[in-house]
Amino acid sequence: MGDIFHSSPILVTPPVPSGLCQLGLSNQCLLSLFSDNMTPEAPTSSSFRQSYDEYQAKNEHRTEIVLVGSNDGMLHASTPATG
Repeated sequence: MGDIFHSSPILVTPPVPSGLCQLGLSNQCLLSLFSDNMTPEAPTSSSFRQSYDEYQAKNEHRTEIVLVGSNDGMLHASTPATG
């Protein structure tokens, strides 16, 4: 593994319910992932929220991983439990 210098590790957690995203309680939510309107001109549809909710339900027990880049050009991943 190359040296990790000027690279911040990121903890990737399972997706959270869209209600928590709307409250701003997760730093891994993007409005475009669960919003009913992708753009101000887009018609309203529950399909976007429904799709995110299905994705969240399928992945709610996904294993957490830590990602960090290194100076050898690799992206390294590990679980927090095993390091």
